[in-house]
Amino acid sequence: MTLGTPYPHSFEEFLAWQRDLTPEQREVRERERDAALRDEIGQRNAAHRVAMAQRLSNLGPRFAERTLDSYDCPPGDPMALEIARDIVAVDGQRGVWLCGGKGTGKTHLAAGIVNALTNRAIAATFVSVIALMDQLKANYDRNGKPRVNQVDVIHWLAAVDVLVLDDIDKAEFTSYTSQRLFALINQRYEQGGYYRRRPVIVTSNHMPADIAIRWRKKGLDELIGDAIFDRFRELCGQFVRVEGESYRERMMQERLA
Repeated sequence: MTLGTPYPHSFEEFLAWQRDLTPEQREVRERERDAALRDEIGQRNAAHRVAMAQRLSNLGPRFAERTLDSYDCPPGDPMALEIARDIVAVDGQRGVWLCGGKGTGKTHLAAGIVNALTNRAIAATFVSVIALMDQLKANYDRNGKPRVNQVDVIHWLAAVDVLVLDDIDKAEFTSYTSQRLFALINQRYEQGGYYRRRPVIVTSNHMPADIAIRWRKKGLDELIGDAIFDRFRELCGQFVRVEGESYRERMMQERLA
Protein backbone atom coordinates (compact mmCIF):
# COMPACT_ATOMS: atom_id res chain seq x y z
CA MET A 1 0.00 0.00 0.00
CA THR A 2 1.00 3.61 -0.53
CA LEU A 3 -0.12 6.91 1.01
CA GLY A 4 -2.42 7.38 -1.95
CA THR A 5 -4.42 4.19 -1.36
CA PRO A 6 -7.59 4.09 0.79
CA TYR A 7 -6.99 4.00 4.54
CA PRO A 8 -7.09 0.37 5.85
CA HIS A 9 -10.37 -0.76 7.41
CA SER A 10 -9.11 -3.66 9.56
CA PHE A 11 -6.28 -3.99 12.05
CA GLU A 12 -4.57 -6.59 9.83
CA GLU A 13 -4.73 -4.29 6.82
CA PHE A 14 -3.34 -1.48 8.97
CA LEU A 15 -0.32 -3.57 10.03
CA ALA A 16 0.36 -4.58 6.42
CA TRP A 17 0.01 -0.98 5.32
CA GLN A 18 2.47 0.17 8.00
CA ARG A 19 5.02 -2.47 6.93
CA ASP A 20 4.83 -1.35 3.29
CA LEU A 21 5.54 2.31 4.10
CA THR A 22 8.99 3.64 3.22
CA PRO A 23 10.87 5.75 5.80
CA GLU A 24 10.04 8.85 3.74
CA GLN A 25 6.34 7.95 3.69
CA ARG A 26 6.34 7.37 7.47
CA GLU A 27 7.92 10.80 7.99
CA VAL A 28 5.28 12.44 5.77
CA ARG A 29 2.50 10.64 7.61
CA GLU A 30 3.84 11.66 11.01
CA ARG A 31 4.08 15.29 9.92
CA GLU A 32 0.50 15.19 8.62
CA ARG A 33 -0.71 13.55 11.83
CA ASP A 34 1.10 16.12 14.01
CA ALA A 35 -0.30 18.99 11.93
CA ALA A 36 -3.84 17.60 12.22
CA LEU A 37 -3.43 17.24 16.00
CA ARG A 38 -2.14 20.81 16.34
CA ASP A 39 -5.10 22.09 14.30
CA GLU A 40 -7.56 20.17 16.48
CA ILE A 41 -5.99 21.45 19.70
CA GLY A 42 -5.86 24.97 18.30
CA GLN A 43 -9.55 24.87 17.40
CA ARG A 44 -10.49 23.54 20.83
CA ASN A 45 -8.40 26.22 22.57
CA ALA A 46 -9.87 28.96 20.39
CA ALA A 47 -13.41 27.78 21.13
CA HIS A 48 -12.57 27.68 24.86
CA ARG A 49 -11.16 31.22 24.77
CA VAL A 50 -14.26 32.50 22.99
CA ALA A 51 -16.55 30.77 25.50
CA MET A 52 -14.58 32.18 28.44
CA ALA A 53 -14.61 35.70 26.98
CA GLN A 54 -18.37 35.50 26.46
CA ARG A 55 -18.93 34.34 30.05
CA LEU A 56 -16.85 37.24 31.36
CA SER A 57 -18.61 39.82 29.19
CA ASN A 58 -21.24 40.51 31.89
CA LEU A 59 -23.91 41.26 29.28
CA GLY A 60 -27.36 40.49 30.60
CA PRO A 61 -30.09 38.90 28.47
CA ARG A 62 -31.22 42.31 27.21
CA PHE A 63 -27.90 43.13 25.55
CA ALA A 64 -26.46 39.68 24.86
CA GLU A 65 -27.97 39.71 21.36
CA ARG A 66 -27.09 43.32 20.48
CA THR A 67 -24.70 43.45 17.55
CA LEU A 68 -23.27 46.18 15.38
CA ASP A 69 -25.08 44.64 12.40
CA SER A 70 -28.44 45.13 14.16
CA TYR A 71 -27.76 48.81 14.89
CA ASP A 72 -30.15 50.52 12.46
CA CYS A 73 -29.20 53.68 10.57
CA PRO A 74 -31.61 55.52 10.64
CA PRO A 75 -32.53 56.10 13.40
CA GLY A 76 -28.96 55.45 14.57
CA ASP A 77 -25.83 57.47 13.85
CA PRO A 78 -23.76 56.04 10.95
CA MET A 79 -20.58 57.83 12.05
CA ALA A 80 -20.82 56.33 15.56
CA LEU A 81 -21.39 52.90 14.01
CA GLU A 82 -18.30 53.29 11.84
CA ILE A 83 -16.16 54.19 14.85
CA ALA A 84 -17.51 51.16 16.73
CA ARG A 85 -16.54 48.93 13.80
CA ASP A 86 -13.08 50.52 13.73
CA ILE A 87 -12.61 49.62 17.42
CA VAL A 88 -13.49 46.00 16.69
CA ALA A 89 -11.20 45.98 13.64
CA VAL A 90 -8.18 46.80 15.87
CA ASP A 91 -9.21 44.14 18.43
CA GLY A 92 -10.33 46.71 20.99
CA GLN A 93 -7.02 48.54 21.16
CA ARG A 94 -8.88 51.86 21.16
CA GLY A 95 -11.61 53.21 23.41
CA VAL A 96 -14.29 55.86 22.98
CA TRP A 97 -16.64 58.07 24.97
CA LEU A 98 -20.15 57.85 23.45
CA CYS A 99 -22.36 60.77 24.43
CA GLY A 100 -25.85 61.50 23.21
CA GLY A 101 -29.54 61.87 23.95
CA LYS A 102 -31.78 59.18 25.37
CA GLY A 103 -32.48 56.22 23.12
CA THR A 104 -29.92 57.01 20.42
CA GLY A 105 -28.28 53.59 20.71
CA LYS A 106 -25.14 54.33 22.73
CA THR A 107 -25.56 51.25 24.91
CA HIS A 108 -26.45 49.16 21.85
CA LEU A 109 -23.16 50.19 20.21
CA ALA A 110 -21.17 49.48 23.38
CA ALA A 111 -22.80 46.05 23.78
CA GLY A 112 -22.23 45.35 20.08
CA ILE A 113 -18.53 46.08 20.49
CA VAL A 114 -18.34 43.71 23.49
CA ASN A 115 -20.14 40.94 21.60
CA ALA A 116 -17.90 41.31 18.56
CA LEU A 117 -14.72 41.31 20.65
CA THR A 118 -15.68 38.31 22.77
CA ASN A 119 -16.35 36.38 19.56
CA ARG A 120 -12.66 37.01 18.84
CA ALA A 121 -11.72 35.65 22.31
CA ILE A 122 -10.93 39.15 23.60
CA ALA A 123 -11.91 39.69 27.24
CA ALA A 124 -14.33 42.63 27.02
CA THR A 125 -16.61 43.37 29.98
CA PHE A 126 -19.77 45.47 30.12
CA VAL A 127 -20.62 47.19 33.43
CA SER A 128 -23.52 49.43 34.36
CA VAL A 129 -21.95 52.16 36.50
CA ILE A 130 -25.04 52.24 38.73
CA ALA A 131 -24.54 48.54 39.52
CA LEU A 132 -20.79 49.08 39.85
CA MET A 133 -21.29 51.69 42.58
CA ASP A 134 -23.35 49.22 44.60
CA GLN A 135 -20.66 46.57 44.12
CA LEU A 136 -17.90 48.89 45.24
CA LYS A 137 -19.81 49.77 48.41
CA ALA A 138 -20.50 46.12 49.19
CA ASN A 139 -17.09 44.68 48.36
CA TYR A 140 -14.69 47.17 49.98
CA ASP A 141 -14.27 48.60 53.46
CA ARG A 142 -13.70 52.27 54.25
CA ASN A 143 -9.95 51.82 53.69
CA GLY A 144 -10.49 50.50 50.18
CA LYS A 145 -9.58 46.90 51.12
CA PRO A 146 -11.72 44.00 49.85
CA ARG A 147 -14.03 42.67 52.53
CA VAL A 148 -13.72 39.05 53.64
CA ASN A 149 -15.03 36.61 51.01
CA GLN A 150 -15.65 39.45 48.54
CA VAL A 151 -14.24 39.68 45.02
CA ASP A 152 -11.60 42.34 44.37
CA VAL A 153 -13.74 43.94 41.67
CA ILE A 154 -11.27 46.74 40.99
CA HIS A 155 -8.39 44.35 40.37
CA TRP A 156 -10.55 42.14 38.15
CA LEU A 157 -11.99 44.98 36.03
CA ALA A 158 -8.59 46.63 35.75
CA ALA A 159 -7.21 43.49 34.10
CA VAL A 160 -9.80 42.84 31.36
CA ASP A 161 -8.78 43.77 27.82
CA VAL A 162 -11.66 46.20 27.21
CA LEU A 163 -13.96 47.75 29.83
CA VAL A 164 -17.35 49.33 29.07
CA LEU A 165 -18.75 51.73 31.69
CA ASP A 166 -22.38 52.32 30.77
CA ASP A 167 -24.41 55.38 31.88
CA ILE A 168 -21.69 57.00 33.95
CA ASP A 169 -23.76 60.14 34.49
CA LYS A 170 -26.73 58.25 35.99
CA ALA A 171 -24.84 56.96 39.04
CA GLU A 172 -24.90 58.83 42.34
CA PHE A 173 -21.25 59.23 43.28
CA THR A 174 -20.06 59.79 46.82
CA SER A 175 -16.58 60.73 47.95
CA TYR A 176 -15.98 57.07 48.75
CA THR A 177 -17.20 55.62 45.42
CA SER A 178 -15.40 58.30 43.41
CA GLN A 179 -12.14 57.26 45.10
CA ARG A 180 -12.82 53.62 44.23
CA LEU A 181 -13.59 54.57 40.62
CA PHE A 182 -10.31 56.46 40.45
CA ALA A 183 -8.51 53.37 41.81
CA LEU A 184 -10.04 51.29 39.01
CA ILE A 185 -9.33 53.76 36.21
CA ASN A 186 -5.84 54.47 37.50
CA GLN A 187 -4.97 50.76 37.59
CA ARG A 188 -6.05 50.39 33.97
CA TYR A 189 -4.03 53.48 33.10
CA GLU A 190 -0.88 52.22 34.83
CA GLN A 191 -1.18 48.68 33.45
CA GLY A 192 -1.55 49.94 29.90
CA GLY A 193 1.26 50.70 27.53
CA TYR A 194 1.93 51.27 23.87
CA TYR A 195 1.80 47.56 23.04
CA ARG A 196 -0.71 46.52 25.70
CA ARG A 197 -3.48 49.04 26.05
CA ARG A 198 -6.30 48.95 28.59
CA PRO A 199 -8.97 51.00 26.77
CA VAL A 200 -12.29 52.11 28.24
CA ILE A 201 -15.61 52.69 26.48
CA VAL A 202 -17.91 55.11 28.31
CA THR A 203 -21.53 56.02 27.57
CA SER A 204 -23.42 59.03 28.90
CA ASN A 205 -26.26 61.42 28.12
CA HIS A 206 -24.30 64.46 29.29
CA MET A 207 -20.99 65.90 28.14
CA PRO A 208 -17.91 65.02 30.24
CA ALA A 209 -17.42 68.67 31.27
CA ASP A 210 -21.04 68.88 32.48
CA ILE A 211 -20.60 65.69 34.49
CA ALA A 212 -17.42 67.06 36.09
CA ILE A 213 -19.24 70.27 37.07
CA ARG A 214 -22.11 68.29 38.58
CA TRP A 215 -19.66 66.21 40.61
CA ARG A 216 -18.08 69.37 42.01
CA LYS A 217 -21.48 70.80 42.94
CA LYS A 218 -22.19 67.63 44.90
CA GLY A 219 -19.03 68.18 46.89
CA LEU A 220 -16.83 65.49 45.37
CA ASP A 221 -13.09 66.05 45.60
CA GLU A 222 -12.13 68.25 42.65
CA LEU A 223 -8.65 66.71 42.41
CA ILE A 224 -10.11 63.20 42.26
CA GLY A 225 -12.66 64.25 39.65
CA ASP A 226 -10.04 65.94 37.49
CA ALA A 227 -7.75 62.90 37.80
CA ILE A 228 -10.57 60.55 36.71
CA PHE A 229 -11.34 62.62 33.62
CA ASP A 230 -7.65 62.96 32.76
CA ARG A 231 -7.41 59.16 32.77
CA PHE A 232 -10.60 58.88 30.71
CA ARG A 233 -9.12 61.18 28.06
CA GLU A 234 -6.19 58.80 27.74
CA LEU A 235 -8.12 55.51 27.94
CA CYS A 236 -11.09 56.53 25.76
CA GLY A 237 -8.91 58.37 23.26
CA GLN A 238 -11.83 59.85 21.32
CA PHE A 239 -15.18 61.50 21.95
CA VAL A 240 -18.24 60.88 19.78
CA ARG A 241 -21.52 62.75 19.94
CA VAL A 242 -24.12 60.14 18.97
CA GLU A 243 -26.86 61.81 16.94
CA GLY A 244 -30.12 60.45 15.62
CA GLU A 245 -33.68 59.71 16.63
CA SER A 246 -34.64 57.88 19.79
CA TYR A 247 -34.84 54.12 19.29
CA ARG A 248 -37.28 53.80 22.17
CA GLU A 249 -39.63 56.53 20.95
CA ARG A 250 -39.61 55.07 17.45
CA MET A 251 -40.40 51.57 18.80
CA MET A 252 -43.28 52.98 20.89
CA GLN A 253 -44.68 54.78 17.84
CA GLU A 254 -44.46 51.58 15.80
CA ARG A 255 -46.33 49.65 18.51
CA LEU A 256 -49.07 52.28 18.61
CA ALA A 257 -49.37 52.46 14.83
